[in-house]
Amino acid sequence: MNAIIVAVPLIGLGFARFYEREMLDAVENDMIHQGQVLRAALRDDVEVGPERLATRGPLLRAIAGLEMKIGSQLFVSEGVEEAMPNLEKALQFAKQNLREGGTIEEKRNYAGRPLAFCIDWRQMRDEKSARMMSAQIRSYCKGLPLEVIEYQGKPFFDVFPCSVNKGVALKSLKEKLGISRGVLYMGDSFTDNPAFEVSDISVGVTGGKSPPNLESTYWIKFEDIPFFISQLFKNQFIFNPELPGIRIRG
Repeated sequence: MNAIIVAVPLIGLGFARFYEREMLDAVENDMIHQGQVLRAALRDDVEVGPERLATRGPLLRAIAGLEMKIGSQLFVSEGVEEAMPNLEKALQFAKQNLREGGTIEEKRNYAGRPLAFCIDWRQMRDEKSARMMSAQIRSYCKGLPLEVIEYQGKPFFDVFPCSVNKGVALKSLKEKLGISRGVLYMGDSFTDNPAFEVSDISVGVTGGKSPPNLESTYWIKFEDIPFFISQLFKNQFIFNPELPGIRIRG
């Protein structure tokens, strides 16, 4: 699972696919979810203050920091296009070797081509078969070579065409939008730590306790996200650590 840079003011909501209906209800369709990409029609009437999130800019989409579309401009990270044939080859191999209970989640780019994918075996009943399948696909992907991100103790891994640095991507996004402050980033993976460092307000997302591997200032539980977002909108994008669900990392 990976968080994705998607838009200001809400950046990094890769986990939002699990809360699509709740989030749409929470923000009254101001944000539209599609796959692992969020589109945001950004308002242009909110000024940026010390605690206010930046909300100025055109329609924006971004995927894992590898591709960003701002208005009519499309930006693709270096190395992506060259590695796409290998990514597509790996995806085909994964589909051919997927076993019962295993799933593949594709992350597609603006043109609809696969840009990354996730192999998930949490629904597989046969633990031995799950280990063999995941090891086979992982080994094939690494041999092409592609960027494989594993999550310790988790029954899934992500495959990207090249290395992903969400901090660099977020910094680039801020520069392209002309935003120097007022950025909230939410993420649920150690791969989000570089983006936490360059954001103004960083919120780690977890299923339970304070996440030890996330270097965010605040944290929130998955199930609290929809209500938090609805209150953030009602609060005119002014972040307050006392908003529902927000906890300070101890």
